Amino acid sequence: MFLTCLLFGESTEQTKDGFDGKLNAELSKLRLSHSGYSRDMETQLSGCSEKLKVTKREVETLRNQLIEAKRKEVALVAQNETLSTQSATLTHKFELNSIGK
Repeated sequence: MFLTCLLFGESTEQTKDGFDGKLNAELSKLRLSHSGYSRDMETQLSGCSEKLKVTKREVETLRNQLIEAKRKEVALVAQNETLSTQSATLTHKFELNSIGK
């Protein structure tokens, strides 16, 4: 840099100030870029968070539906057992009536 300064007649202080200015400009660009990247990431995370909330609600809904289906299944099994018992009783009565005639 010193050789460049001598050849082009610039003082070392001017070159240093120019270099510092360029460096500061690049640093500002990087800060803006990082700030934009951070905002993008926050937006993506916010979107993921909303999707997760929806998914949690959907899972809770499905869980409740499964619990209700299990309750219905238990009720139907009990009803089936009752009907089977009634059928066996009626069959037995019919057979007794048939023998008695």
